[in-house]
Amino acid sequence: MFKARSFTRKLKIEKADLSDNELISKIESDPQLLQSMILVMNYFDQIRVSEETGRINASIFNRSLGPVMIDYYHRFKPYMEKQGENYIKDWEKIYELAKRTV
Repeated sequence: MFKARSFTRKLKIEKADLSDNELISKIESDPQLLQSMILVMNYFDQIRVSEETGRINASIFNRSLGPVMIDYYHRFKPYMEKQGENYIKDWEKIYELAKRTV
């Protein structure tokens, strides 16, 4: 996960100058980064499932990680779209969850 965090910080600076295809290529060409990204995406999906099953309160959770989830959503949406329809549907749910405050 450390590699993914480092990459996302660097990407925040570069994203305006990086095409969607370049982003996808960077992720897919580095096995360690790809594994880190999978871990991060799985973490966000576990948050989504936890909220759907009543294990967590989204508004309380979002006080600390909501902005991070929204930022990741925008930054990695091209990668998630490439993964297929089910992935992007879940990614959209994560985004909606991250915006929830009540």
